Amino acid sequence: MQSSAFLVLQHKLGPMEATALSRVEKPKSNEMIRSGNWRSRLSSFLQSPNSFYKPSRAGSRPKASHRPTTEELNKWSQSFESLIQNKFGQAMFRAFLKSEYSEENIDFWLACEEFKQLKSTTKRVRKARVIYEKFVYEEAPKQINLEFMTREGIKQTLFNPPASCFTAAQKRVYSLMENNAYPRFLQSAAFEELSHRAQQDGNFERS
Repeated sequence: MQSSAFLVLQHKLGPMEATALSRVEKPKSNEMIRSGNWRSRLSSFLQSPNSFYKPSRAGSRPKASHRPTTEELNKWSQSFESLIQNKFGQAMFRAFLKSEYSEENIDFWLACEEFKQLKSTTKRVRKARVIYEKFVYEEAPKQINLEFMTREGIKQTLFNPPASCFTAAQKRVYSLMENNAYPRFLQSAAFEELSHRAQQDGNFERS
């Protein structure tokens, strides 16, 4: 049954114009758009994971030719720690976060991992300032979700930041990724496709 609004339009526009109007394609939902974007990202990622990976140290990119085995994927599905400590896993998870517009979380976590390794006070001060201005500051371009007290605590230590400067913030971001994005990642088409390819690779090696 046609709506009253459509009948009014038909009367004003004429039957041909109204019919054409009724056939205009409805805009896609955000979920459909994200799904399409993710499929495109997945295809590109599996061909070249380096394009999605933001390493914490130079030369630590995963090899594009390497894909995780079924055993590795099983470890990822059982432990977020196993996923995020694996270079390919980091890249894959970051690609997924990027599809959800939240890659700042893993970028911050990786920056904190690098910061903790610094021994030079000068380098530590410089790096702390960069992390603060990029992720922590209230108007930061890639601001992460932190409580006011945590944000202020970091701000107070920037002149002489200890190795633990970002510990509380890093733990919060890690928890957010583990409890929110990680379960969705394991249920995503991307992880399913990766598991399927790993199974195919295993079957090929055994044949």
